[in-house]
Amino acid sequence: HLERFRIFYAVKSNSFPGLCKYVSDAGHGLDVSSGLELSMALSLGCRNIIFSGPGKTDPELNLAIQNRDKVTLLMDSAGELEKVSRLVQSLDIEGVNLKVGFRLRGQHHGIWGKFGVPPERFPELFSKALAIKDLDPRGIQFHTSWNMGPEAQVKMIERVGACVKALPESSQRRLKFLDIGGGYWPERGEWLNPQN
Repeated sequence: HLERFRIFYAVKSNSFPGLCKYVSDAGHGLDVSSGLELSMALSLGCRNIIFSGPGKTDPELNLAIQNRDKVTLLMDSAGELEKVSRLVQSLDIEGVNLKVGFRLRGQHHGIWGKFGVPPERFPELFSKALAIKDLDPRGIQFHTSWNMGPEAQVKMIERVGACVKALPESSQRRLKFLDIGGGYWPERGEWLNPQN
């Protein structure tokens, strides 16, 4: 399984171009969450980019579409799928299809929830994406926060597995990646240390 494992550095954690170029030149991908970060990753010559930010604008989406040989676009709503479909069809570009995935939403905290598609809607939206010319739906992403251990991520993987099982077998074979986001806190991070 490790041969199939890939690292994508989250540019929002430290966007210093020298560091991002070092990571890219070492053979890893970059995970960007804004048009500014996407532009920087492209200017550094990165060829493996995941664009995962919420609320993407038309110019940001067009930049991803124009660089579809390097970018995988993660969508986090039915509205974004409609917007991407409209933009791809309006450009009428032949050649490489735009690789896309869906960000699935984790747990709610009261009325607030993380960005993303409710897991129960994933099979429907994945089927819609498969029917759109010039899109190549191929993956799922989720992000869990506040991880002191792997429990939340394992629980979410189980939910994702149920979503995948709900897909027809032909659609299941289209899935190429599962992007697991969210890091781990050290046992005594600086924000947990008592002040002297």
